[in-house]
Amino acid sequence: MHRLNSFLKLEKVESTNDIAKESGLRGERGLVVSALYQNAGRGRNGREWISSGGGLYLSIVIEKTDLLPFRTALAVSEIIDGFLGSGISKIKWPNDVLVRGKKISGILCEGFMNFDVAGIGINVNNEVTLECATSLGRELDRNIDLNDLLSVVAGSLNKWLTHDDVLTYYRKKCATMGRRVRVLLSTGEVSGIADMDEKGFLLVDGRAISVYETMRVEKD
Repeated sequence: MHRLNSFLKLEKVESTNDIAKESGLRGERGLVVSALYQNAGRGRNGREWISSGGGLYLSIVIEKTDLLPFRTALAVSEIIDGFLGSGISKIKWPNDVLVRGKKISGILCEGFMNFDVAGIGINVNNEVTLECATSLGRELDRNIDLNDLLSVVAGSLNKWLTHDDVLTYYRKKCATMGRRVRVLLSTGEVSGIADMDEKGFLLVDGRAISVYETMRVEKD
């Protein structure tokens, strides 16, 4: 049963995903690990995730779950729309959440032998200096209670972790679908119109590309 039912709230950690992994190796499941600060937060492909005070940083530990990057992205997108209005947020394949083309949330999913970890960072009240990023606080022009938001996030995750028709909803929310893109891979790159198959693989130029082999997806 993929249900989040316990919380570990910390002040400062290297990475919530690392704490979540350690908990998973001890047999814990359904755990949400959150922190006010991360000293070594990371995104996909080892990129740094700036984790200054005021953001929401959390990781979940669950049983093996199919389509986890898409499920978590839909959960976060639903929450953002709840604050800003229906359809405001979009997903950049596989799981960056954008508002008006600017990144507001990043997600890092990691699979282990018999459990999965998903790390989620949401810009909330923290100062955002990058031109390509925004925050909930900036969009709303007010601060948001992080404890309340954490509860909302957990509730939305519980919904989408057990949802039966994830890819149908994901396709509607994903801004990458139907666009001409350039996909950077560790072995090179491919360009073409983006589509997605029934297993969640990105289809570009006749090639099926998994979440885990993609370095970056850019407009072509």
